[in-house]
Amino acid sequence: MNVEHSGDPYIKDSMREFGETIFAEMSALAVNTGAINLGQGFPDTDGPREIAELAITAIRDGHNQYPPGLGIKKLRDAISHHQMRFYGLDFDAETEILVTAGATEAIAASLLAICEQVDEIITFEPYYDSYAASIALAGGVRRVVTLNTPEYTFSIDDLEKLINVKTKAILLNSPHNPTGKVFTHDDIDKVKIEFKDDATAFNALKKEKFEGKGKLNCLISARIFEILIKKNIPTHFIELENENTMIAKKIKVIPLEIVLRNTAYGSLCKQTTIKPGTLLSKPLIDIYLKNDELNDPLVTKDRIELMNILSSHDLELIINLTLKINVILKSFFKNIQLQLVDFKLEFGYDFRNNIILGDEISPDNCRLWDLNQKNDIIVSLDKDRFRNDLGGLIEAYSEIHRRINDFLKPN
Repeated sequence: MNVEHSGDPYIKDSMREFGETIFAEMSALAVNTGAINLGQGFPDTDGPREIAELAITAIRDGHNQYPPGLGIKKLRDAISHHQMRFYGLDFDAETEILVTAGATEAIAASLLAICEQVDEIITFEPYYDSYAASIALAGGVRRVVTLNTPEYTFSIDDLEKLINVKTKAILLNSPHNPTGKVFTHDDIDKVKIEFKDDATAFNALKKEKFEGKGKLNCLISARIFEILIKKNIPTHFIELENENTMIAKKIKVIPLEIVLRNTAYGSLCKQTTIKPGTLLSKPLIDIYLKNDELNDPLVTKDRIELMNILSSHDLELIINLTLKINVILKSFFKNIQLQLVDFKLEFGYDFRNNIILGDEISPDNCRLWDLNQKNDIIVSLDKDRFRNDLGGLIEAYSEIHRRINDFLKPN
């Protein structure tokens, strides 16, 4: 924008750099030089004649007064229907739709409504002409992520570095203006999962750090996810970024922990008369509500429906997925001389509202016994080594990682 207000005492300092828009500047140049104006979109037709006639009729019939503040009810209903029909987006016409005179007004009004002084707004550069001025008008601070040519992609690292406690909003429009870039869910529905060296047990009452634990869990989880994906199990895993970090699909986590038991051990034996080490005649699935305040209680199917956490259909789908995963993992771990005693899974919804496997699959949430032992001696190669003060946690995790790599190594 041209600077036009540097000497005007009535213009606040944050707005002095903004004057005539780039669209007005380019249009004026096109007129003065007789050039074709590619700087702004101008319709080359007058639009459907039927629409023009309806507008004329509306004016003649007296529909020319101030509309309701939110917009005419019929128009809001039509917008709601349009968004559902074409995009699958469900917006309430009474509470979630506001009619404005174009996108520029909508963006400015939204920023004015949410932005306090020094709040930060992230934009993708190059950005729509009005963003900078609207952010400044709202008292915000503009932060910029650069879109890289030729595909106009951006770095997740660059975006993450800008996000902090002051970040109020990220402005992203697709197709992007002015580049025309259409962002896919692969571009924006990704998260980084960094594996830490922390170990916790008994609802975090017991804590300790083990150097290298995060790396081992990350590498083990990645290999297990790859095995499951090849067996057509939907997961959030995309790829490893490094030895401690994986890139995953963003999901809406379902607040349930699904525990499948093949052999009786741990809490099952404390809560029943079943002896530790008893092979179960069929897999037992226990479901726990993820709630620290309630200490993650065991819940029933009826209680899950009562709390509106899941539909019966989705719960059944999760149970069936868990049973399939058990078959795959039991077979795989047996191949590397490990008994899969039990394991915990977490699921979530992806952007298409499909249920997929999330979290991790590692010795942290799988109970694994070494089958190389004689005389039925139980040797745990999982978090029980920390939980029960057995020692050798890193050595156990390293052994699992070695066996997996040796088994999957190309011949």
